[in-house]
Amino acid sequence: MLLVGGGSGGHIYPNLAVVERLPRNVKPHLVVSQRPLDAQIARDSGLGFTAIPAAPLSVRPKAGLKFLSAYRKGKSATLKLIEETDAQAMIATGGFVSGPAVAAARKAGTPVSLVSLDAVPGRANRFTAKKASDVFSAFPTHAEAKPLPDAEVIGFPLRRAAVAPESAKPQAAREYFGLEPGRKTLLIFAGSQGARTINQAIARLYERGVLGDWQVLHVTGPSAEGLGPEGIPQGAGVALPFCDRMDLAWRAADTALTRAGAGTVGEAWANAVPSVMLPYPFHNDEHQKHNAAPLVDLGGAVVVKDLIDPAENAQQLAQVFASILGDDAKRQQMAQAMRDHRPPDGAQRLADWVTAQVGA
Repeated sequence: MLLVGGGSGGHIYPNLAVVERLPRNVKPHLVVSQRPLDAQIARDSGLGFTAIPAAPLSVRPKAGLKFLSAYRKGKSATLKLIEETDAQAMIATGGFVSGPAVAAARKAGTPVSLVSLDAVPGRANRFTAKKASDVFSAFPTHAEAKPLPDAEVIGFPLRRAAVAPESAKPQAAREYFGLEPGRKTLLIFAGSQGARTINQAIARLYERGVLGDWQVLHVTGPSAEGLGPEGIPQGAGVALPFCDRMDLAWRAADTALTRAGAGTVGEAWANAVPSVMLPYPFHNDEHQKHNAAPLVDLGGAVVVKDLIDPAENAQQLAQVFASILGDDAKRQQMAQAMRDHRPPDGAQRLADWVTAQVGA
């Protein structure tokens, strides 16, 4: 079977989560874009993969021509791959690489499911959904967004490595990162690419001593942009450019400060970590804010608008942290709300779909 997704790790990792749940007699093959990051993730997974030409949809003339050319080439490459592998099913997790691949599957008569990962379906997903056999959504579609037809809400497909088992001890997880095992811990997750405004705001909070006795596990991104040359203060905790053990990072945390990408929301929820979420401020559709809405409604997260200005962000985060970091009972209530309403296992639902298609 083929698992299509690329352009960012956020479109590939859900497919890897599905692979973990597939029956042994189903052979998965990844279809990704030609961006170097896609190939790196695919190689690290140990799975076979094919990178196809693909480009984002655009109404600008030059970019539009590039899209059309890549679309035709990507469709042709996928048709060839379907024939070579005798693929019996396809899962596509959205994004620009899904369009030509799903079109090829439809032409070949191969059953295909589209998985929309965000609460606001993008243009590529709305276009691709018309060609899919079945449509799934990780989150309920925001009320004001254009819905996908007959989409089944299944929960975000999470890799097992992103969710800590209940038996894992927070103290052991903190020791793994070189943190003090008995000290309350704030996970600051600026994402694999780095969230400059989060780093800038936290740099101000470090200067002001707002975090008090709390230690931090700060995943800064590769460049730590915005954090400043001094990094985090001595004794404040640990800074990492990248974290490949997010299960332990979530288990180490008493609270988290994050963006609200679909995968991050899903991980925070599945790990029941009370979170302050600062959605990416430059998306016109504000889909990160809407991704976090179910968690906010449960009482497990607080969404704070990213004001972009470091001083203004630091000021509002200081107020939010004052009400959460200093209130053990409130954090316990937030965590319990998430435990009581855990999201379904989206990866298992998709693996079940595959099994139904291929008769495994």
